[in-house]
Amino acid sequence: QVKSDSITLQARRDNITNGIQNQVNSIQGKLDGDLSNLCHNPTFSHGVEGWNSSHLAVEGPWSEMPTPKNGTLFVRDAYYGDYFPVSKGERYYTSVFAHNGDSATFVLGLCFQLKDGSLSWLSGSNVPGLQTGKFDGYVDVPDNAVRAKIWASIQKFDNFGWVRFTNVIVKKNDAISQIN
Repeated sequence: QVKSDSITLQARRDNITNGIQNQVNSIQGKLDGDLSNLCHNPTFSHGVEGWNSSHLAVEGPWSEMPTPKNGTLFVRDAYYGDYFPVSKGERYYTSVFAHNGDSATFVLGLCFQLKDGSLSWLSGSNVPGLQTGKFDGYVDVPDNAVRAKIWASIQKFDNFGWVRFTNVIVKKNDAISQIN
């Protein structure tokens, strides 16, 4: 009887362990790698999940792009995720690989909500018109900002072309984030 109980307990332990490992693997797959990146769908491997724009499509592969899928923006603004809290003096690193098919600059940055409820947009990575490549930058949190969300934009008000982008990185520029 003791041997039978031992085998049953071992089987239960194995089932629990496998269940936990499967959940961890599922979460890791959804995060696309870097846990410090505030964009959990940086390569559009999960379609437009997390992105908020009716004028953003997932396309690819394209020869000029480093990932099999990429987002293609056809209008001024797209946002990613929910607002997150920020504090005066914080700095965020931004990076994006983009193929800008428009003559206007494409930016990746942050949209801030200020203490009075108004909004402010600051770019970090600036991709000049008709350029392709990886573009990096920094965004400093304004004095009166209370929260922010990821923002991508073609910097004009009409007659939009398109921009393909991928490898979106936005992370707090601190010692913990640098470990990843």
